[in-house]
Amino acid sequence: MTQNRIDALRAELKALEEQEEKDKKTRRAAVKRVWRFVLVPSKSGSLHQIRDSAVVRYRLEGTVVNAEELKAVGNSEDFYRTGGMNYLFNTATGRIIMSEGGGNIYIPDGRWGDSAIDAEQTFAKLDAFLATNPDGGDVTEIIVSQPNFKWR
Repeated sequence: MTQNRIDALRAELKALEEQEEKDKKTRRAAVKRVWRFVLVPSKSGSLHQIRDSAVVRYRLEGTVVNAEELKAVGNSEDFYRTGGMNYLFNTATGRIIMSEGGGNIYIPDGRWGDSAIDAEQTFAKLDAFLATNPDGGDVTEIIVSQPNFKWR
């Protein structure tokens, strides 16, 4: 095989690889991630006992409802993994008072260099939700409508 033929085959291979990568990106972009979020009372969390009956631990849990579709078009598992964060809600004041422990789905409050511009608005919506729904429930609209939702 001549050097010219080898160079031509390498160029053809490079073009095919570039086209394959472009096609993968197009397929991945065609399937948007669809979240579902629930905020529900949780018994698990910190090793520390809550000693005030007015404080209730809730878990914000996020799942990707179309994980199989995302996997089929080549997204990594990290792109569609589930997760959550625990929050403490004070029923006497009607406010979420803090996050508890670690988590990979959270509303940033500025502690880790994240923007906390409208976290208070998001927490106010969640506070109102819990005030009328103490058993928790679906908060997808609240979470996905806010620009500062974080997932890692």
